[in-house]
Amino acid sequence: MICLLHKNLNLIVLFIVLSLSSMTNAQEPVDERQAIIQLNDLAYGVDWTYDSQFIAVGTLQTLSIFDNDLNQVSTQDGVIYSLDWHPSENMLAVTAGNSVEIMHWDAETLSLTILEKIQLSERVYFVRWNVNASKLAIITGTPTSQFQTGLDVAEITIWDGITFVHLQTIPSRYLFLTGYYPTTDLWDWSPNDPDLFAGIGNSIRIDGDFNTGDDVVVETDTIIYVLDTVTGERIQEISVGNGPVGYSLAWQPNGDYIAVGGETGSDIFHSETGEKIAGANGNHFDVFSLAWQLDGTYLASEQSIFDSQTFDRLGTYDVGDVRIVLWSPDNQLILFATGNKELAIFALE
Repeated sequence: MICLLHKNLNLIVLFIVLSLSSMTNAQEPVDERQAIIQLNDLAYGVDWTYDSQFIAVGTLQTLSIFDNDLNQVSTQDGVIYSLDWHPSENMLAVTAGNSVEIMHWDAETLSLTILEKIQLSERVYFVRWNVNASKLAIITGTPTSQFQTGLDVAEITIWDGITFVHLQTIPSRYLFLTGYYPTTDLWDWSPNDPDLFAGIGNSIRIDGDFNTGDDVVVETDTIIYVLDTVTGERIQEISVGNGPVGYSLAWQPNGDYIAVGGETGSDIFHSETGEKIAGANGNHFDVFSLAWQLDGTYLASEQSIFDSQTFDRLGTYDVGDVRIVLWSPDNQLILFATGNKELAIFALE
């Protein structure tokens, strides 16, 4: 009788363990590498088509299109700092020196055709459509003289996303940004309001006599600036904290939170109140890229994956020196571009 009871208890314990194990596996992303390739240069811009069928990759040498197995299906010469697919059509916006080219992608002939060219006065480092493609944000600037990995923003220009007519210019007196590149993850449109645009900047305070150098103290505060692109005004300033500027910013798909990546991890702030909600700090190294899964399940911070509700760290992917992380629009794949000039794609169950 005692032996039989002992066997039954063992079966019950085993059943509970197996049940808990399957629940855990169902909640976590699956680390299953689908493809990996070596690029000819660092990837500065990477984006998926709206239907998750193709990936555009821009380097300082080429603009290439890949399928989801990372087979290259199209390539052309170019110096690409940023690119962005239209959210619902096969149109690609690409930086090209002091201009932005709007291209049509033909998925049957696997070819790109220039439809429109927007000319700017300075080199373009960033381009992105807003949530409904009614507007296009373009950022121009020059590398800082002190740090060649920094970028002084000259101005943010807003363009009509259909006619490509200029709508608004936001000069640097409203928004000064310095960030690390190759990455254009310092800026993001609101997923709810097509007129709101957010970026990371530095608030700098200098005490003492700067001319003589006596008792000079320089304090910096990293700020999230939320801009109204209709008026060009700041409508929200969220203090991230003292220290160096953040490296990446991503607005949660439902609009409630903004995640900021910095030197030792990521912090999450409420987009309206500015309250710090959580810290997704499992990396202990610079976070150059952040990405929310479009269905809101996960937050990718470098190669670490966090639960988007609890912000608990769920695990990591086997990649290093991540510069860009990106979810496919259908939520089935995650892509990493690394400082080792690699592209890697992992599949999710």
